[in-house]
Amino acid sequence: MKLVGAVATHYHFDHTGGMPPPPFNAMGITVPGIKELEGLGVHCHEEDAGEIVTRNNVVKDKITKYKDGDVLNVGAITMKFIHTPGHSPGSMVVVVDGKQQGAPGGGAGLVVSGDTIFPGSCGRLDLPDADVERMFDSLAKCARVLPDAMIVYPGHNYNGATSTVAHEKSGGLLKPFTKQQFMAMNAR
Repeated sequence: MKLVGAVATHYHFDHTGGMPPPPFNAMGITVPGIKELEGLGVHCHEEDAGEIVTRNNVVKDKITKYKDGDVLNVGAITMKFIHTPGHSPGSMVVVVDGKQQGAPGGGAGLVVSGDTIFPGSCGRLDLPDADVERMFDSLAKCARVLPDAMIVYPGHNYNGATSTVAHEKSGGLLKPFTKQQFMAMNAR
């Protein structure tokens, strides 16, 4: 394979590199990431593009901005970007269709969920630009549009390296909640 670019599900340093937030920045470390890709393009949602440029000191011209529903084709693979704000303003999940021979999910495809969907939970909502109401709407949207058989690959292995949409609909945060219930679960 030849690396031709990177997809950033959101701008946070643990996904794109850069300086950790306080108090961890006091350690003087910088996490390697997209800056080290030396000229390769970065694909992200338009709402996180500015943060990626600023926090990683990358050239703005190397960023390709996407909106909800946009598609990127890489060879025979089709990736659809679904905007799922909440963890960050420009969080998105990447849906990879299952049309390729031997694709996982029995033809249903997979979703790289970043920090939107974790097995049994979602990304942190106590960060400065996180938004609990937007996350509620994003999780409800994922429950509506993602096929049950689709495999979920989260951005962190907190409760498992993979799940399925069906499993998250039965026991995770894709199951039906009222906005009031979700807000109460995430009260600060």
